[in-house]
Amino acid sequence: MTGRSPSADRDPCLLRQSSEIAVDAVQVLPAEEAYDFEHVARRLLNPDLLRQAVALAVFRLPLLAVPVGEGRRGGRAVVEYEEAGEAMAAALRGRAGFPCVRTRPTSGGFAVEWGDTAPDGADSAERERFYGLATPAATSHDEVHRTIASDTEGEAA
Repeated sequence: MTGRSPSADRDPCLLRQSSEIAVDAVQVLPAEEAYDFEHVARRLLNPDLLRQAVALAVFRLPLLAVPVGEGRRGGRAVVEYEEAGEAMAAALRGRAGFPCVRTRPTSGGFAVEWGDTAPDGADSAERERFYGLATPAATSHDEVHRTIASDTEGEAA
């Protein structure tokens, strides 16, 4: 791969050279700082997994990475640039709950995946089960916040 995203040919402002995205350019932050935290937390069947989740910030955009565990066989994040995906993968490697971290090209950029490989040709319901997700109406937002709050009770601010 050349360090160019598929859209770089259409927009030269999106060009990134390999040297511009270093592994240490990814910040590992608390999960709650991820821009998609509330959305994923509402849909996650096992909210206890959020205790080991992290936010990975590349280009100041923190994405939620939820570990594998009970009811969740794998995880995935998609980014536009190969180097950003490699940097995110490096940040997850060796972290508890993130086995077999790998990257691969997709039609929209590069996927960072961990755990089992999602089944090919799976319909949306099968994919949701694989990733441990429910439909938005099936998971209580209050239950997620109670789980997170119970983790922080008694801790110093």
